[in-house]
Amino acid sequence: MRPSTTIAAAFLAATLITTSASACCISEYKAPRTQPLESLIRRITVLDPICSGTYDIAVKKRTCARRDRLIERVERMGWCWGSHEFEAPRSMFYWLPCRKNRN
Repeated sequence: MRPSTTIAAAFLAATLITTSASACCISEYKAPRTQPLESLIRRITVLDPICSGTYDIAVKKRTCARRDRLIERVERMGWCWGSHEFEAPRSMFYWLPCRKNRN
């Protein structure tokens, strides 16, 4: 493992342990428990903190692009990260059917 990858993995682990996922980033809250949606959403939740963190620009760019592609796949399957409430703050988002998303 390259040093930058090791550092990124350690930082990600520390972030996931010490940070409330619903307050800072995409989480698995109310996510569907069916395959392949569950595994796609789990991968998104692992990648998302890297996009809002202070990582090497190249690592951040690749990771965010990968996360965005996964989000697009989940949305094509009919699930969105949002809220039933219009203009709800991001901290109130959860997974829901896209047809019910108001954000």
